[in-house]
Amino acid sequence: MCFVTSSLFETKVKVVWFQNTSFVTSVKIVQVVDSCFLSIFEKTNMMKKLMLFSLMFLSIQIFSQDFNKEDCDRYLKQTGLKYLECVYNFEKTDSKDKIYQLYKWSAFGKTIFTNVEKRKSGYFLISHEVFQPIYNEKTQEFDYPIVVCENRKLTEKEFNDFEDLLNKNKFWEKKTYKLKPICSDGFGIVFQALHNGDYRNYSNGNCAAQNEYLNVLYTEIKKLLKLY
Repeated sequence: MCFVTSSLFETKVKVVWFQNTSFVTSVKIVQVVDSCFLSIFEKTNMMKKLMLFSLMFLSIQIFSQDFNKEDCDRYLKQTGLKYLECVYNFEKTDSKDKIYQLYKWSAFGKTIFTNVEKRKSGYFLISHEVFQPIYNEKTQEFDYPIVVCENRKLTEKEFNDFEDLLNKNKFWEKKTYKLKPICSDGFGIVFQALHNGDYRNYSNGNCAAQNEYLNVLYTEIKKLLKLY
């Protein structure tokens, strides 16, 4: 537990965090104690800073090396979305299913969460946008508004073209791919895949160059599948 104090606004923020070997895996704002002397403008600015702080740490938790069941439950509660690593570790899946999950996050722009799936019933693309968090005074936590951007069936050709694109870019040959963050409040991509029981989890860290592997691959996938 720690206290973060803003000297500019004389406001204290109580934060509970969970930490593993090298990265903060989750953060929860549990109490905000405002100074009686803050103006409405100052309070508004402070809340914006807190929302950005909360969104950044929601994104930073994806760099965790060891997601446990508690982390997975917390992530599901915060976002309403299932993180693929959690599905792989803690849920029973059909070995014939194929699930690809792209998490493109930004501290200042859009955060898009996309699943491309092959199930017994067909091929599917589901994409969500996670908006800037809203502080809930009753629970003293941040809520993450989410909307469905796309929810549609794919043709077998579309799905096969998608997998061909991954093979062309040697996706499965890499085995591991994790870049270190080079900034603290930028953008990044996490690309996970569960394919016939084989699992991959690739991350380009934070603020990777435009010509970096996952940034280039995401651009090609976005064009192929006409992603939001």
